Amino acid sequence: MSLITPETMWLVQLLSKQMRVQRAASAPLFGPDASVWPAWWYDAVETGQHVLDLEESAAAEERRRRQQLGV
Repeated sequence: MSLITPETMWLVQLLSKQMRVQRAASAPLFGPDASVWPAWWYDAVETGQHVLDLEESAAAEERRRRQQLGV
């Protein structure tokens, strides 16, 4: 069981907003220099990217599996 706290929901929403801003304006929320980001934000971005990488990897594996099965 997992618990989504109000703080966690806020952080997920902030990460989502950051992704949209990054795509639209190529501008990170706390600027381009990650060395000046707050530590909590750096950790959140790194964790969020890791989750996205896992999702992309799983989707690619599913596509390969379906292709091999001819589905």
